[in-house]
Amino acid sequence: MSRSQQFEDSLNNPLYSLIGRRIILILILLSGAFTLMMSLLQFYWDYKAEFSSVDQRHYEVANIHGPLLATSMWSFDLVLLQQRLDGLVNLPDIQYLQIKSQQYAFSAGTAVEAMPLKANFP
Repeated sequence: MSRSQQFEDSLNNPLYSLIGRRIILILILLSGAFTLMMSLLQFYWDYKAEFSSVDQRHYEVANIHGPLLATSMWSFDLVLLQQRLDGLVNLPDIQYLQIKSQQYAFSAGTAVEAMPLKANFP
């Protein structure tokens, strides 16, 4: 193949040109790196948002629903206590609730076996 033939081929198809191959390789590497960085950043934001949601739900249970459950426990309205537990399990990010006292134990939902997030409220 003569030099003029190689020159004409490189004008018609960028893969025959050394500069064309370098530009395509650089574009592929840069776009891949950018996509990877943006995906990792999005995963990090989603991870923080999910844990923030769970922390918010723990705060709600401790500060809003906790006094109501304690009132039901102290007034020995055990049916209402179980109904409130059953209702709380329907909230997002809550799968299982359990209340223990010296004489009674109440629970609602199904216990999470794999990597549960627990919170104890006295």
